[in-house]
Amino acid sequence: QKFRFLLLSGVRHGELAAIRGADINWPSKTVRIRQGKTGKFKTVGPLHHGAMDILKEFAANSDTQFVFYRGGKINKRIYRIFADACLRANVPYGQDTPNGLTLHDCRHTATTHLLESGISPKTVQEWMGWADSSFVLYYSVSSKKSREKAGRALDKLAGKKTA
Repeated sequence: QKFRFLLLSGVRHGELAAIRGADINWPSKTVRIRQGKTGKFKTVGPLHHGAMDILKEFAANSDTQFVFYRGGKINKRIYRIFADACLRANVPYGQDTPNGLTLHDCRHTATTHLLESGISPKTVQEWMGWADSSFVLYYSVSSKKSREKAGRALDKLAGKKTA
């Protein structure tokens, strides 16, 4: 569920670890996030049902002020769990492995998905908490889906019918 929340929110793993119950605004479906790199705060949301359900589950089961981890710090066991899941799925894992998947890739995936879904780059920039708009390009990935969409758009420009 933690991995899923990373995809559904686009937050960094360290930011996930530091979310406190008091950071969640249930009526507005937003979460106040202390950014790991700058220490500044950003607000993520409004989140949709999947992310809110995960927040509710973890908040209800937490016996500390933190929602996902007891002390607000990353539990290193999560990396072993993620590596084992990748191994079982036959997916390369690790920063030093060619095409290896890491937890931070959830942030790239979320950015790419938002852009492919037609969300404006400015909204993506604000959601992710980037002061510089160039990070939108840095975090997005050219996918087969986006290249096919580009090809259809150019076909349309040239007056060809597309399926």
